[in-house]
Amino acid sequence: MIRNYPIIPGRKALKRILSKYREKILREVHTVKNFMALLMKGAQKRWTKGELLEIKTHLVSLSKKIPLLMVFLLPGGMLLLPILVEVLDRRKKEQSVPQERRKT
Repeated sequence: MIRNYPIIPGRKALKRILSKYREKILREVHTVKNFMALLMKGAQKRWTKGELLEIKTHLVSLSKKIPLLMVFLLPGGMLLLPILVEVLDRRKKEQSVPQERRKT
């Protein structure tokens, strides 16, 4: 018996979907105390097992408001967490400098 499973979105597709709902996700993430700081810690270094458990607990409560976040609760979903951090990161990204302004 052959089963046709739906295509699992790749990194770019997931990033595009998360970007679409970025503002809504940010609003909800800010309602949970210290959750944003905990998420952004992953941009600098690895999370400990305790921190990952805390993140998962917060994601359970947030996924009731934003079902899109259920992706991170599926088996292996925590491996996608860096994509969420990348989308929600509010620090200024490196801006390209025009050629004439570059120091040579």
